[in-house]
Amino acid sequence: KKLAIQYHLNIEKCTIAALVHDISAILSPDDMYKYAKELGYQIDPNEEKYHFLLHQRISKEIAYGYFHIEDEDILSAIECHTTLKKDMNDYDKIIFLKLILPPPIFFI
Repeated sequence: KKLAIQYHLNIEKCTIAALVHDISAILSPDDMYKYAKELGYQIDPNEEKYHFLLHQRISKEIAYGYFHIEDEDILSAIECHTTLKKDMNDYDKIIFLKLILPPPIFFI
């Protein structure tokens, strides 16, 4: 939420993307691979070797197909949150940063 506010982005979009980005973790990497093949995905050599990398694309499919999320900013952020992509939008960047930045430390 803080990053969304800091960069003047829609808080709801950022929250939804953050909550759903790893929804495909309910599947094993082998099942992700099978599902990607069924969907006709072109699978790159890294995804062939490390099937878990497909989770971001599968999560996008689940977000769209099961949760009826149609917002392109949210779907894009889900789809590239691990490997990124060329010409990222601000939502892509925020979700990626949230995943790599350490959580805040609170002192009591």
